[in-house]
Amino acid sequence: MKIERAIVEERMSPTGIYTKPKLTLELDVRVLPKSSPAGVARGGAVQVHGRRHSFLADLYVVGAEDNGADHINNFYPGRPWFPVQVNHVNPEYQWYIPLDRARKELARHQSDWRIVTDDAFAVQGDLVWRLQEKVLTCRGRGEHYTVPDLPFCGAPASTEIRRLDYYIPLCDVHLRELIKSRGNKR
Repeated sequence: MKIERAIVEERMSPTGIYTKPKLTLELDVRVLPKSSPAGVARGGAVQVHGRRHSFLADLYVVGAEDNGADHINNFYPGRPWFPVQVNHVNPEYQWYIPLDRARKELARHQSDWRIVTDDAFAVQGDLVWRLQEKVLTCRGRGEHYTVPDLPFCGAPASTEIRRLDYYIPLCDVHLRELIKSRGNKR
């Protein structure tokens, strides 16, 4: 089993809001090889359940207050893991690959993206990784939103705002629009 291609998938929701980018792997097999259990107990009741297929793991944290997929690195010992999607196989829980492998595949297939720590989680002492474009471009709704291939503005971004558990790069124009719309809601 090997990775043939790694793709960063970006989408805009039907309401015109940029959604969290995802790393999708295209594998050279349609059926995954045999797996081994990846369960481990940490801190009493907290456990990691799942299975490992070579470099790919299907994992889930059980017994933690926050079962978010991005928090697997707080409970699983060893090398850090990065969440991914696999083009043809649905996970039972959430697919992960080792962080160093994710960075290697990203550099080989999507050189304009990198994996960085999420500052909002880091200040809380959590280790969470996220995708970030190397040269940020605005992900606000573009003028040509009706054209499926051009949903984003694409202007150089001046900042990133945090929405839920991900970041949206915005240019000055879309940032001002956001601030104005939030001011009207108060």
